[in-house]
Amino acid sequence: MATFYILEREVKGMKIFLSVGHSILKGGGCTSASGYTHEYRYNKELAPYVKRVLESLGHSCDVIVCPEGVFPSKRSEYSYKIPIANSGKYDLVCELHLNAADGAGHGVEVFHYPGDKKGYNIANQICKNISSLGFTNRGTKTGQLYMINDTKPTAVLVESFFCDNKKDSDLAKKLGFKKMAQAIAYGLLQEDYNSKANTSISDTNMKVGWTEEDGLWYYYDKGKRRTGWLKSGSKWFYLNPDKDGAMVTGWLDYNHNKFYFNSKGYCMTGKQVIDGNTYEFNKDGYLIK
Repeated sequence: MATFYILEREVKGMKIFLSVGHSILKGGGCTSASGYTHEYRYNKELAPYVKRVLESLGHSCDVIVCPEGVFPSKRSEYSYKIPIANSGKYDLVCELHLNAADGAGHGVEVFHYPGDKKGYNIANQICKNISSLGFTNRGTKTGQLYMINDTKPTAVLVESFFCDNKKDSDLAKKLGFKKMAQAIAYGLLQEDYNSKANTSISDTNMKVGWTEEDGLWYYYDKGKRRTGWLKSGSKWFYLNPDKDGAMVTGWLDYNHNKFYFNSKGYCMTGKQVIDGNTYEFNKDGYLIK
């Protein structure tokens, strides 16, 4: 696209498969645990935050969520996710979960494949990062879990806290999604949350990457808000110069052309149904008809 000449540098880092654990089955049942916090809903909301942190640090991340109301059983989750994880596109696999033990357990633990040194190091760092937020560190684990045993790339499965423990759930709610996402994302990169996140994504004088402020998303480059077109990961965004760089969602008129950005800010391509009407966009996002 000719107008996309003000670009964020292309991603040269890892390609990460980020899975939201469990699913909503056909008929409305959910395969996840629940308690003071609903495991599936929490991680579905957390995952985009993790993705934004990773992409702000130069990595590419695909969030994988099972289609809701489609699968007849939990086994279908395996058939859906494993072929994607093993497609050859990914350097690292991570699945988000919450733990449960009838209210008796508390803290963070992360699973990895036995004997995988890289997996252990990542799992260990995520445990350290999340425990630094105030959760008990239960350490790394191994076990018969398909997401770590049947995937080809290095894989970890994160049990961030116990959803049926009130203290854990209250702490998670108090912290919010951004801090948990930073702890996980930096752990995936084998980096310490406290030495890295507090000088990059958090509310400091030198912000870098995606930051949410008063319900709006902005992208910072060396402490300054970016405006105009931005490529983050494999997606295009538009940061409105008339609104101090706030990420655009919905319709955009630009140079006598129309574009549409979904609720996550992605510029849409191909055929899309919007407010009950069907539209077609070319590969660069221009509205065709």
